Amino acid sequence: MSNKRVPDLVVPVIRGRPARRAIGLPLLALSLAAVVAACGTAASPTPGQTAGATPPPSATPAESPAIEHPTGERDVVLRFEEGGGFVPPSYFATQVPYFSLYGDGTVIYRPAAEPALEGDMIGPLRFPPLHVARMTEPEVQDLLQAALVDGGLAEAAPRYENQMVADAPTAVFTVHAGGLDKTVSVYALGLEADPGPDAAIRKQMASLGERLRAFDQEVAAGRAAEVGRYTPDRFRATLIESGGQPSQAPRPWPWPTFGPDAFVSPPEGGFPTKTLSGLEAGLVGVDGIAGGASGIWITSPDGTKVYELALRPLLPDEAR
Repeated sequence: MSNKRVPDLVVPVIRGRPARRAIGLPLLALSLAAVVAACGTAASPTPGQTAGATPPPSATPAESPAIEHPTGERDVVLRFEEGGGFVPPSYFATQVPYFSLYGDGTVIYRPAAEPALEGDMIGPLRFPPLHVARMTEPEVQDLLQAALVDGGLAEAAPRYENQMVADAPTAVFTVHAGGLDKTVSVYALGLEADPGPDAAIRKQMASLGERLRAFDQEVAAGRAAEVGRYTPDRFRATLIESGGQPSQAPRPWPWPTFGPDAFVSPPEGGFPTKTLSGLEAGLVGVDGIAGGASGIWITSPDGTKVYELALRPLLPDEAR
């Protein structure tokens, strides 16, 4: 407010008597008083506020922090697989994860609505192709929240056994998110014959496993967008030497550039394997192997031995 002095009001005198005061004079005085009061208010900022500055907006509750995770297209964020149990070795060799979420939001999954196998017990058995879906980051965050908290993975122990069930598969959850890099193995998941002290968390993980095993329902519900079928460019071939009669006439050895000695057993033990390119896998002569195949009988190059061959598609993060 300016400090200039307001000039005195002059009332003119006409013929010895004052002129009639204008009715607006009291209103003018009141207006001046209001202006002075307003200036006084503006000149006294509240503590912590600069004079003339706009008051800051009221604080809003902080949003929940995002669950951090790797973002690479080959970085596994969350995976669910199940294997083992009372199954033939060739079937075990072809098993792939039901669900794999990668850092860029890509999901590779096996639809639960499709048949598990194609073929018969005489010819090669073929698995339907895996599918590809895409998740947005908010959808990824919702799923990680469900897995880590509702599904119990954040607090789960590395391994859970069940002595009351025999010949059951083992479910394996892998998670790299929220500061966790862990694998949780659960034998006989969903087959809780004995409640035991771990019944609650086993139930949480069983629900999570069912959700990931049936991820095609998540896609149908709009929580991910379908992209198409997964076309692998590499396969893991497992060679199992037959000790009995093959179920079909064996095929000739399909690869002219290498023999059975090119198949090597993994360090942890098991049948010998070799990584094949898509072209090399195609030389076997079996159609529809994108999802994997077993029950393929071949002879050794010299024809003296018979092997059962199993082909499993490799995922983006697996050995190239």
